[in-house]
Amino acid sequence: MTTEAAQAHLAAEFAALDRRLAILLAYEQAAGRDRSEDPLAGLAIRPSDAAAALRRRGRPGPPLDPDVATVAEELLDAAPLGDLWRAFGLSRFEAFVTVVALSVDLDPRYRTVMAFLVDDAAAQGPTVALAQRLWAGDGVHAAACRAAFEPDGRLLGSGLVGLGPSAGPPVPLPFRTLHAGDWLAGVALGRPDLPAELRPWVTRHPAGSGAGSAGSTTPVVFTGPDERAVIEAALEAARGPVLLAIPPPDAPPAGETLDLLVRQARADRCGLVVAAEVVDAAAQAGTQSAHQATQRSAPSPSHRLRMLAPAEVHIVGEPRWAPAAWPRREVPAPDARIRAERWTDRLTSAGLDPDPDAVTAVAFSHRLALDDIDAAAARVIAGHPPAVSQRVHVVDPAKPFHPIGAGVLHRAANEIARPAADQLVRPVDLSVTWDDLVLPEPILTRLQDVTASIAARPVVLQEWGFGSRPGSTGLNLLFAGPSGTGKTLAAAVIAGQSGHQLLACDLAQVVDKYLGETEKRLDAVLRRAEAANAVLLFDEADALFGRRADVTDARDRYANLEVAYLLQRIEAHRGITILATNLGHHLDSAFSRRLHDRIDFPQPDPVLRQRIWRQMLPGSAPLADDVDLATLARAVELSGGEIRAASLSAAYLAAAEGGPIRQRHLVGAVLRELDKAGRRPDRSELPGLRLAGNE
Repeated sequence: MTTEAAQAHLAAEFAALDRRLAILLAYEQAAGRDRSEDPLAGLAIRPSDAAAALRRRGRPGPPLDPDVATVAEELLDAAPLGDLWRAFGLSRFEAFVTVVALSVDLDPRYRTVMAFLVDDAAAQGPTVALAQRLWAGDGVHAAACRAAFEPDGRLLGSGLVGLGPSAGPPVPLPFRTLHAGDWLAGVALGRPDLPAELRPWVTRHPAGSGAGSAGSTTPVVFTGPDERAVIEAALEAARGPVLLAIPPPDAPPAGETLDLLVRQARADRCGLVVAAEVVDAAAQAGTQSAHQATQRSAPSPSHRLRMLAPAEVHIVGEPRWAPAAWPRREVPAPDARIRAERWTDRLTSAGLDPDPDAVTAVAFSHRLALDDIDAAAARVIAGHPPAVSQRVHVVDPAKPFHPIGAGVLHRAANEIARPAADQLVRPVDLSVTWDDLVLPEPILTRLQDVTASIAARPVVLQEWGFGSRPGSTGLNLLFAGPSGTGKTLAAAVIAGQSGHQLLACDLAQVVDKYLGETEKRLDAVLRRAEAANAVLLFDEADALFGRRADVTDARDRYANLEVAYLLQRIEAHRGITILATNLGHHLDSAFSRRLHDRIDFPQPDPVLRQRIWRQMLPGSAPLADDVDLATLARAVELSGGEIRAASLSAAYLAAAEGGPIRQRHLVGAVLRELDKAGRRPDRSELPGLRLAGNE
C-alpha cells in the first residue's frame, strides 16, 4: 500500500470535511455568531445567543457533496485508513470521527475553524459536540451519536481516538476535545508501524501449528518452569499470525501497554501472545487510565482481550487476577533430549560439529532454559569460527579433526548459568586439578570414581531409566575428616572436572533462630544451585544435619522437625550436594541411606606432608640451601591447610628480611600454626624441630 494512495484518500476525506465545515460556518455567520468586536466575548452569554441556540434545535447536519463523497469512496479500498476502519468494524459516523480527530493533528489550519465553531479561541481541537453537529446536526439527531463514545466502544475502547482534558474537574462528554495520536496519524499517512513504546520488544510472528488452542475465543494461559519453552509453546499453538509481547526485565510494562497491544493486534488482524506482567499491569492500573480518558468506568483487562475475538490471545505466565474459567496449559520444562537437540541445532546451524556425547552430557548436567542454551551456544560459536571447526574447512587433511568437546560446552553453560554471589551462597574458584590434591591413593581413587559417576548420570538416570525412581536423581556425598585435610579442595576438583560450578553455602546466613526460617533459606539455596546446575557444598554440615535428640521440651521437638525437613529436602534435590564435616559421627543416622558415598579424609602422613610442603612452595620462591622439607615433614603433624598457611607465613618472614626462605623461617611459621591451634610441640616433635631449625 503506497503512501501516495494513503495521502490521496486522506485528502479526499478532508475535502468532504471541508464541505461540512463550510456549510456549518455559513449557518453560524447567518445567525450572527461573529463576536470578534464584543469585549465580553467568552465572559458573558447574550440573550440573542441563547435564542439562536434554541433556533438550531432539530436542524439537520450539513449535507455531503455527492461528488466529493464519490471520490472518497473510490479511494477507500486502497487506503490504509479504510483498511483500519474495516478491521475495527467502525460505523460511518465512527470513521468520520477519526477524520475529524486527525484534521488538527495533520493540518494545523483546521484549529482556527474548530475554535470558532466551538466558540472557544483557546480550543486546541474539535469537541465531541462539534463532530456530532458536523455529522447529524443539532438536537436529538446529534444525541443519537453519543453511543459511539462509550468507554468500551470501538473508538475509545480500542484507543483509536482520545478525549481531553485528562485532568482537572469533570467535563461533560459533548465538550471534551477529540484528539488522534501519532499511531493513527501514521496509519492515515500510509506509514503504519508499531507504537514507539512497543517497538523495541514487540515482534510479529507467523502462524504456528494451531495444535494447542483448539479455536478458543477466550484467553489461554500458558505456564511452566521454562519461560522460553512456554513462549515457544504459545507461539506454536497459534492458528494465525500473532504479536509476541514479552517485555524485557529492565522495561516493566505500563498500565496502558495492554491497550496499545490490543489496538495493534486488531489493526494487524492477528492474535496476541503476551506476558502475564503486561496483563497484571493493566489490572493494577485499574480504571485509572480509561477513567482519565473518559471520566467513566473503564473496561476490564478481560474485556479488552475479548475485543480481539475471534483472534486468539495466549498469556505467558499466570496473571494474578486471571478468571478461573480461562483455559490453562502447563508446559513442562524441556527434558535432556530437547536440550540436546537445541544445542545440536544451534551449533550445527553455525557450521560447527559438536561431539554428540559431549552434547548429551551438557544437556543432562545443565538444565538450562532454551534461550539460555541459545546464549551459551552463541558463546561457543564466537570462540570457534566454522573455518576452524567444520570438517570440510580443514585445510590440512593430515591434521586430526577435533569436534567441539565437553569442556568447551560445559564452560559456556557455566558462564550462562553462573549465579551472582549473595548472602546465602558464593561461587568457589575451580582453578584446581587432580595434581593439586595430595591424598592417599585409595582416597584419590574413590574421588575419581565419584567424578566418573557424575559423568555417567545421563546414561544411568536417563537411558537406563533409574531417574524415574523416587529419590534417584540426586547425588549426595559426605566428606568427613579433620579441618584442612582437603575436603573443600576435593569438592572443587570434582566440580571442575565434571563441568559444574561449585557453590558454597554460608551456614551462618542459612541457620536462623526463628521457626521455619532455616527451612525457607535452605530451600532457596537448593533452588539456586539447581537453577545454576551447580554442585552445592555444605561446609560444617553437622550444624544443619545433626543428630535428632530425645524430645524433652518444645525446642527439641521443633529442632527434630527441622532436621527431618532438611533430610527430605536434600533427598528431593535433583543436583549434586557435598556435605563436608569435621565431625562425621555427629550427622543424623537417617542421612546415611541418602548418601551415594562417604569419603573420610585422614591427616597426611610424613610422605604426603613432604609432597604438600613442596607443592605449597612455588618454584619461583627463593629457597636457601638449608631448607630440609623431609625433616620438617617428619617432625610435626600438620594438615594440608596448616602447611599452606605456614608456607605463606614463612615467605612473609623471609621477604621482610630481604632474603630467601630459610629453614628457620619455616620452623617459626610451623610454631605459629601450632600456637594458633592451641597446641605445643610435644617431646617427640621437639628434637625434629631443633634438627630442622639447626638449633
